[in-house]
Amino acid sequence: MDDIDPDFDPAKHVLTDSSYFEDLSLGQRFLIPSRTLGDANFAAFQLASGDNHPIHYDVEYCRRKGHPQMLAHGFQVVIQTASGAGMLPHVLEDSLIGLIEQSANF
Repeated sequence: MDDIDPDFDPAKHVLTDSSYFEDLSLGQRFLIPSRTLGDANFAAFQLASGDNHPIHYDVEYCRRKGHPQMLAHGFQVVIQTASGAGMLPHVLEDSLIGLIEQSANF
């Protein structure tokens, strides 16, 4: 534990300065890290959503229907774009209240 900086204050550790609505600009982007979904993600989403259609969990069923792999549920795809998964909540740190609207077309 000798290598810990005695001047480090976790309360002052931030990724970026906090922004407010007037600080943002049209077209500004907030990137989300790339991720790969696997069987465990599909199983967890099936359990949480209660969606038990085999197109989401049975690869042999999917192949019989002409799909090489399982198909992700539309909402499973949408949650991969959750604003909290990227930089947006860090940029809005002090002004962030909550996400009040999101829309998607499938």
